[in-house]
Amino acid sequence: MGLLNSLHLKLALLVTTTAAALAAATEAHTNPVCNYTCGNVSIPYPFGTSEKCCRDEKFFLNCTTVTSPSSGEATKQLISGDNIPVLNISLDPPELIVSGGVTKHCYNSTDDSYLNTMEFVNFSISNNKNRITVVGCDTFALITDLEGTFTTGCVSSCSKETRFKEGACSGVGCCETCFPEAIRNYNMTLSSFNNYTKVHDFNRCGYAFVAKDTFQLNYY
Repeated sequence: MGLLNSLHLKLALLVTTTAAALAAATEAHTNPVCNYTCGNVSIPYPFGTSEKCCRDEKFFLNCTTVTSPSSGEATKQLISGDNIPVLNISLDPPELIVSGGVTKHCYNSTDDSYLNTMEFVNFSISNNKNRITVVGCDTFALITDLEGTFTTGCVSSCSKETRFKEGACSGVGCCETCFPEAIRNYNMTLSSFNNYTKVHDFNRCGYAFVAKDTFQLNYY
């Protein structure tokens, strides 16, 4: 059982203003010096890639050039905050879709657990559109916010290899739980009860991630 490490997960962030207000602002704003696209992502106002093109620093995004380590190809990528790739911007409903990472912890790891931190300064994580998912047969993950106001998570355990039908989480070999409301950051701790010693013949690693409730699990 294995997930592709390069799996791109879509994480929905809430833009805390109304769709009507954003649409009105967009219609009223035209500036020939502004770039309204970055790569294949459209950038509607109030978002922008310079001070003159966004409503304020909350809506500032960075359009940067990234080079693929495998192909060497250079492409434009839209970045929010601390190097978080933006995949799509919607005004109705008002939300950003960003790329999230996969937390991974494996058999015979030098660490008992693996910690992954995500932080969004200006926008909260949608609790209606995102789920916490854990994949593995001897795996558990705990999530807490950086302020330590809550802890949640789930446990995944199984005694034989499990395949997922079209990426669905059936509850065997994976588990899901809802994400708390109005959270802007989290620490995710991923670990194993028995260091995968009882399942390492078919499951040497566990995975955890926060993503939109529509995603695809891929295998190598």
